[in-house]
Amino acid sequence: MTRRGLRGSNVKIVSARSAQEALGCVEIRRARAVLTDMNLPGENGVWLLTQLATSHPDIHRILTSSIELAGLEEHMESGVVQNFVLKTVTAEQLDHMLEGSAAA
Repeated sequence: MTRRGLRGSNVKIVSARSAQEALGCVEIRRARAVLTDMNLPGENGVWLLTQLATSHPDIHRILTSSIELAGLEEHMESGVVQNFVLKTVTAEQLDHMLEGSAAA
């Protein structure tokens, strides 16, 4: 949905297969936002966003999951997760959320 839904926007999408690969992508590219699923091979999405909050605090950090997550409020209050999106989000809602990141 993400790639297909944001096709008309000015957001460039880079995919990664794991949290470790995503960290490498962030180091190579100048990402303004990271949208990650909670469930990833190896480390999970919260681990990835925690690493990014420390190493790249300026990157907009968005977590997604198909279910509500225990402990999510704590991660949001700490600033590790800046937005949470249930996978029921529409492409328009996601595009609106990312607008501020693309303009930076």
